[in-house]
Amino acid sequence: MPESSLDRSDSALNVAYVDVKKAPLDDPRAKQYACLMNDELIRAMLQSPTLQHHLVSVHEILRDPALSGEPTAEGRYDVALKKFRELRAGGNESNIEVEEFVGRVLSILEGHTGHD
Repeated sequence: MPESSLDRSDSALNVAYVDVKKAPLDDPRAKQYACLMNDELIRAMLQSPTLQHHLVSVHEILRDPALSGEPTAEGRYDVALKKFRELRAGGNESNIEVEEFVGRVLSILEGHTGHD
């Protein structure tokens, strides 16, 4: 089994454990990702079909120029960011699960020094 995987089989989001010790030493983002994916609350949140739907929709905007209407990666990033902002508290598509997920991610990232 790979160190981490993202799989939408059976309409469930399957996320594998990420070994922090195997994260590349020169890539602090890899260790942050491992800390996120190994957090029990994050893993529980990712089981929500609603949160899965919203995260997949943002991901698809990033990947599909036809969906976003933007041919460049930078343009797709801007469209995805706008969509994500709309899903946050105060946005037109405000969703509590997205807001709680973002809060948890930010909490973990702010607490992660990269020197663990």
